[in-house]
Parts: sequence; structure tokens; C-alpha cells
Amino acid sequence: MLIYSSAIVQAQRIPERFFVINPLAVPISGDVIAKAVDSSCVWMPGFGFWSGFERYAISDNAHAWRNPFGAYAEIVRWRTQSGKQSNIYAIGTFEHVADPNNDISFNPRAVWWEEGIAYSTELDSVRLGTMSAPSYLHIGYYHRCRHEVDNLFRGESRVMIYGSLTGKYVLDFRSTEPAERFTTAVRTDIYTIRTDYRYPFIHTNTLPSYFDLVGSLGLNLNYRNSLPWKQLGWYAGARVLTTCYAGNREFFGRFGAINAARVDYGATLGISVEGAVRCNIGLHYEYLGDPEMKPFPQPQHLLSVGFMFMSPVGL
Repeated sequence: MLIYSSAIVQAQRIPERFFVINPLAVPISGDVIAKAVDSSCVWMPGFGFWSGFERYAISDNAHAWRNPFGAYAEIVRWRTQSGKQSNIYAIGTFEHVADPNNDISFNPRAVWWEEGIAYSTELDSVRLGTMSAPSYLHIGYYHRCRHEVDNLFRGESRVMIYGSLTGKYVLDFRSTEPAERFTTAVRTDIYTIRTDYRYPFIHTNTLPSYFDLVGSLGLNLNYRNSLPWKQLGWYAGARVLTTCYAGNREFFGRFGAINAARVDYGATLGISVEGAVRCNIGLHYEYLGDPEMKPFPQPQHLLSVGFMFMSPVGL
């Protein structure tokens, strides 16, 4: 059986809302090492993915279906003189939300893209009871954007672009008997590119605006446990998200003018089947202070049921 729980602190539709991307947790296969010119430096050693589909059970008229998917690819992995691993990896994600406002109750409404590149390295291990955890540091840049789909008839739109310098510290505790895994990550984002174009223009000055983004701080906790039949289990999770905004839109001036913060939170519960790929089937609840669906922030409670296929180790 698998048990999973999570908590994260931020306030946009960050793809890592319910998992942590950590490619160094995946061992390189022997076949890949055999092809390498130098086993201490391996190019294109691995990748991971996720893909899901959800139906909203409780929402507003802007949410009916959600379809997230994405992948990461390791570009190169090497060992340092101390024997620790480091790598550079790229990530690409996509999230689509459809509303119920057409004759088939599936009207594509909005899409989010994310592309990023990051460096990560293995640090010293930490012990917690019988479990030992390698620790990892990630540093990278992520570019995100949000666009309308099939909404010309509405007479409203919102286009958002927000990129960030990102740092993440990960602890990955593991035990073999019983097979347990407890992952915790602390993440921070400092936003660079910040746009939030709205139509009708009357909503341009409605706060908060992504033009005013400063940064965010994140915490993610994951726990998994297995029973005798290890492939079948259940998972549970919770998350909380916050982001800071400023009254000064100058790049450096905003850091001394923080005047608002937005807090989001959520929970998830379901069953999990794990083999070469993991399949999670369950319920997801989240409160979003700004779901990014209207041309102005409109807080919303959302409950959905769905499934997600994903790589079992690097996420």
C-alpha cells in the first residue's frame, strides 16, 4: 500500500502542486551507463512524466474539466570529486481547463504552459529514525504563461506571463522494511517577468495583479508506505500556498514595498497502483484565491475527481 501526503506554499497554478520533481532520486540504468564514454558523466540519462484528467464536482461556471501533463528530461548527470551526483535538467508542462458552457459541457477555456531549466546537486544525508535521506539543492529558471481558448464570444480575456528564479531544497527519506518514503521540499520563487493583461480594461487595476508579484515560499511534504501487496495502496495529501505582492512595480523597488499576500490551500485522497508507472485515482480539493480564469481575481473552492499517470520515482 502507498500513502502519500503533501503541502506546498505558493499561489499560482504551479505544476508541482501535488508532487516534487527530483530527477537525481532515479538511478541511472545499466544500459545507459554502458553507452556512456565516461561513466562519471552521462548525457541524457533519464526522464520522467505525468499526465492526468479530472472532472470538477464542485466549482464555478469556469471549471468543468482539468487536464495537466508534463515531463522532465535530464540533459547531463555527473559525479563530483566527493562522489555526490549533480545534473542539469529541462522541464515542460501544460495544464488545460475546460468549462461546461457548450452543448457537450466541455468548452476549452484556458491553458497554462511552463518551460524551465535547472541545476540540482546531491548534498549530505540526514537521518530520521530508521530512515536515511539524501538531500538535494535545485536552482533554476522557470517561464510560465496563461492564455485564453475559444472565448471570443465572452468578450473577456486574461493573458499572463510570469517567470521566476527558483531555488528548492529536497530531503528524500527512505526505508526498505517496510518500504517507506518521506519527501520534504522547501521552495522559493523570485519573479522576474510579470504581466497580467485583462479585458475589459476596467479590470486592469483590480488587485492583486501579477504585475505586482514579488516572490513566493514553498513547503512540500510527501509520505508513501507499502503493505504486503506493494502495487496497490492509497494516498492522502494536503497543501497550502502563499505569494507576496508589492505596491511598487519597479524591479528592485518592489522588494521594500510588499503590501499583500495571498494564501491558497488544498487536499487530496485516493488509491494508487504502482509498477513501472504509478496511477493515482482520487479526489482533489483546493481553494484558489485567484484561479486565473476571470479577467479579475475571484476566489474559488474546487473539488475534482480524476486520475494521473506518472513516473514512480522522480516525482
